[in-house]
Amino acid sequence: IIGELGLPYGFLGELAIFLSFGPLMTLGSIFAMSSSTIELFSDQFYMAILLGIPHGLLTTNILYINQYPDTVSDASTGKNHLIVTFGKKNARWGYLVILSAAFISSISLIPYLETYLTSFNKNIFLIGNIVLFAYGFYAFINLYKNYDKRELIHSNLKTIYLQIFYGLFSVIIFNLFFI
Repeated sequence: IIGELGLPYGFLGELAIFLSFGPLMTLGSIFAMSSSTIELFSDQFYMAILLGIPHGLLTTNILYINQYPDTVSDASTGKNHLIVTFGKKNARWGYLVILSAAFISSISLIPYLETYLTSFNKNIFLIGNIVLFAYGFYAFINLYKNYDKRELIHSNLKTIYLQIFYGLFSVIIFNLFFI
């Protein structure tokens, strides 16, 4: 079906990483930590899925950018991921799309967080998202300039660090009971 739709098979890896390290992981974590049963399709169920979307997208970008160095060898062996499918130069924009989607989904959480977290601070959340997006955008600028050079490693590292920083930011922002 995927081939018939004209979609590249390569997106399946990104999709699997997004789901596994995003919505499914947060859903599983909440199920494991909950002292009561979480009903399927309840508010808590949807909140767990929504919380995982930014994390899943940021993790997907780690996979995405790490495919650049191996593109030539991957293409020669038939491993046609998105970078091979679109070409290194055109695929640069995919990184920015995924990065932007991560932070749009994060900011879209504000109404839910205001409803469910009594100590939620919208201003700190917005500032943190803006700073982290700027850091990710800096990685994108380096990717844009150096997609075919060894200096791409700096974007790879920044992408990994961004995921770490966003995770730490999430832990802190969801536990601001002291402010």
